[in-house]
Amino acid sequence: RGICWATTANPTIADSHTTNGTGKGNFTANLTGLTKATTYHVRAYATNSKGTAYGSDLSFTTTSTAPPPPPPPPATPKDVFIAGTLYAGNSSALVWKNGVATTLTNSTYEMSARSVCVDGSDVYVAGTGSVSSAGRYATVWKNGVATSLTNGVNFAEANAVFANGGNVYVAGLRGALPRVWHNGVETSLQVNTGAPLLIEYVNSIFVYNGIVYIAGAENNDTRLWIDGTANDLTTGPNDSYARSVFVSNGDVYVAGNESNGTKTVAKLWKNGVATSLTDGSSDADALGVFVSGTDVYVSGQEGGNAKLWKNGVATALTTTASDARATSVYVSGTDVYVCGWEFTGLKIRPRLWKNGTLVAFPAGSDEGYAYSVFVK
Repeated sequence: RGICWATTANPTIADSHTTNGTGKGNFTANLTGLTKATTYHVRAYATNSKGTAYGSDLSFTTTSTAPPPPPPPPATPKDVFIAGTLYAGNSSALVWKNGVATTLTNSTYEMSARSVCVDGSDVYVAGTGSVSSAGRYATVWKNGVATSLTNGVNFAEANAVFANGGNVYVAGLRGALPRVWHNGVETSLQVNTGAPLLIEYVNSIFVYNGIVYIAGAENNDTRLWIDGTANDLTTGPNDSYARSVFVSNGDVYVAGNESNGTKTVAKLWKNGVATSLTDGSSDADALGVFVSGTDVYVSGQEGGNAKLWKNGVATALTTTASDARATSVYVSGTDVYVCGWEFTGLKIRPRLWKNGTLVAFPAGSDEGYAYSVFVK
């Protein structure tokens, strides 16, 4: 038994047909190889020892277009983490997850959260924390629980955190000298002993194939430390600073700025070779860098407005701000997240942009800064 079909009336088993088992009762058959916009005739048939019998001739016409594909599965929700600072008298360190804030410190003392990184289900935040007025501690928070990396005797701060596979790296300062902590163990970074030490900056950390890259500055020259060894990206007379570092496929990208003598120029270094992102007509700075595939994203500011550069092409995130910064950028799939802050004329407000569109911060986030964004 089965179904036979053809483009002429009363098809037989000499035409296209299916075979759908034996016996009595209902059965289902699938017709394949049909041509679109074509009229077909179909008949059921059954064969036994006496011969083959056919049912009534029926007809149908196939559609002229293929049916639409099934809708794509819903996208997996993304968790967006932001580290920053809010003001309520003094500053408090916070981390936001999808707009919901967790306060890491109280507002009794000046505190801040400067960097966030997620490893598995663990959320790490680096910043400055304190439980008393005794001193400022370089601090790393894991899931909201603080660990002090320093003892509060000397000035200290933690400005960047990188976590992967249970290994946690924190970069910052202790006693005004550059340091890195690996799982809480401190290591000093190389400093210039051949000239007077003016000031050190440590701003960003990235670990690639077990090699630790740290971006900052010494004596106002852009510096990249590789496994603790200093490498100067600039050595000229003008001030220059490295703000962020990212490594992709062995290529090392550093975002920062360099003065041209009158204005600061936003710059991107790739493997030590600098590219200017701005023309030097107004002050500018490159504050964050992220590489996704062959695309290089840099966040920063030019002329007081927050900007995002993709492969050197700028997009303004603000156009009328008296002062705004895009401090950090993270790319997840086709979505580009940028955090920062904007001075609105009355207050400095934390900001988040997704694909160039401003995303509202929750109520209570009226005054403060967003420094770092991570998407999981």
